[in-house]
Amino acid sequence: MLQRIGIGLFISIVSMVVAAIVETKRLNIARKYGLLDDPNAMIPMKIWWLLPQCVLAGAGDVFTIIGMQEFFYDQMPRDLKSIGLALYLITLVYLELVAF
Repeated sequence: MLQRIGIGLFISIVSMVVAAIVETKRLNIARKYGLLDDPNAMIPMKIWWLLPQCVLAGAGDVFTIIGMQEFFYDQMPRDLKSIGLALYLITLVYLELVAF
């Protein structure tokens, strides 16, 4: 369980590194075409650049969320399982709200 959560967190870190690389590329293209100061400008860059970071973020979420669910369900005492699952769901909702 904890290894699955750790793998998910590692994949999430890799996803953020890929996102930083893509953002650097986007800024370089905007600088090349003189679009840095125009908030309404459309950067001439394909949307496919976002695919790797989205796939990695999804994979990281899958590992982390499933690991957290198993952890809260399996490791909580019997009397506290409902509280453990409620904490898991609160964390899940918070993560989804932060992502958007």
